[in-house]
Amino acid sequence: MNVWIDCYAPIVGRIFVGGFFLWNGIQAALNFPAAIQLFTIHGVQHGMYWAAAMIAVEVVGGIALVMGYQTKWAALGLAVFLLLQSTFLTNFGSDPELNLFVLNLALIGGLLYMSSAKPGYKNRPSY
Repeated sequence: MNVWIDCYAPIVGRIFVGGFFLWNGIQAALNFPAAIQLFTIHGVQHGMYWAAAMIAVEVVGGIALVMGYQTKWAALGLAVFLLLQSTFLTNFGSDPELNLFVLNLALIGGLLYMSSAKPGYKNRPSY
C-alpha cells in the first residue's frame, strides 16, 4: 500500500490533472471561434490573442504536468491562470457558472498542493 501512495499516486494525479488541462486546450484550439467568443462576451478586447494565449497555457502546462517536467512551476502557472480566468470570465449571477467557479477553486487547491510537493519518491519499488 505504501508503494502505491508514495510512488504511483503522485504520477497518476499529475497525469489526470495535466490531462484535464491538455484536453481543454485541445478542445479550445479545435473550437477556436467559441474560445474567442468567450472573451468577447465578457467584454475583453482582442479576444483572439487572449484565446490563443489561453490555449497555449493550457496545452503547455498540461503537457508539463503529464510529463513531470518542472511540475512545481507548471502547477503554479496553471493555478494562477485558472484563478484569473475564473475571476474575470465568470458571470456570478448564474448558478451554473457559480458552480464552475467553485469547481475551479477546487482545481486551484489541487494545483497549489501539487506545487508544494517535493520532487522524487520516498519508496521506489524494486523490481
